[in-house]
Amino acid sequence: MYEELPDGGQAFVLRASRHNDIFYITEKWEGEQNATKPADEDIEAAGAMVPMGAKEEPFRLLSRGCEQCDAQAVGGCRSITREATPGWMARLLSRGHGPSWVARQVLLEAQHTTHKLHSGAMAHMMEVQIPMIDGVDKPIWCPQVPRNPNAEDCLVLTTKLPTWNQQLGTMVLDFGGRVKKASARNFQLCAKEEEKKGKNAQVLLQYGKVKQGQYVLDYQYPLSAQQALTIALSVGAWK
Repeated sequence: MYEELPDGGQAFVLRASRHNDIFYITEKWEGEQNATKPADEDIEAAGAMVPMGAKEEPFRLLSRGCEQCDAQAVGGCRSITREATPGWMARLLSRGHGPSWVARQVLLEAQHTTHKLHSGAMAHMMEVQIPMIDGVDKPIWCPQVPRNPNAEDCLVLTTKLPTWNQQLGTMVLDFGGRVKKASARNFQLCAKEEEKKGKNAQVLLQYGKVKQGQYVLDYQYPLSAQQALTIALSVGAWK
């Protein structure tokens, strides 16, 4: 993942390396290498992971650290062992990853569905939940402080659906000229409360194809680079 610079250059931001069905996200760059088979030390250097392929679970961005528990002198989720890890996290650990890894703070959850458009075509949909209250406060979701499914403790993003263009006679999304090629993976996200505004809904993230093997990923606050990359990684199977 690179940032586009004003002078036309690029600056490295993040790298995602896939090992089995888990992406490991790191800020380390060591030149071009085989991202599908990272070395053990590469997995150990990663700061977060994104498990893929578990249909019964949402996609999650999982940090190896925890902002709340790491600020405590002792205890917290840093003392959680593989054997004591509850629920879905225990199922994740049973799938195997780096020897020192215990997934801790949850930074994002995303669920995929499909939706039938007015044209009759089926469209991929996504709902993303980010820990945030009133656009400011950031609750902690970790093994020590599990997420309360009944709490209103997240910002919800949803897919911005295409609208009918009378002139073109088709459903369209306006990517502002950033996306150059048609792809099932082209999409935009807006806040759920903006959804009713249709084409006027503010886009917080957009992802789309520029050319073979190259996609553009635009995002803004409150999304971080890790969260935006996770959302993009999650649509790899869309066709």
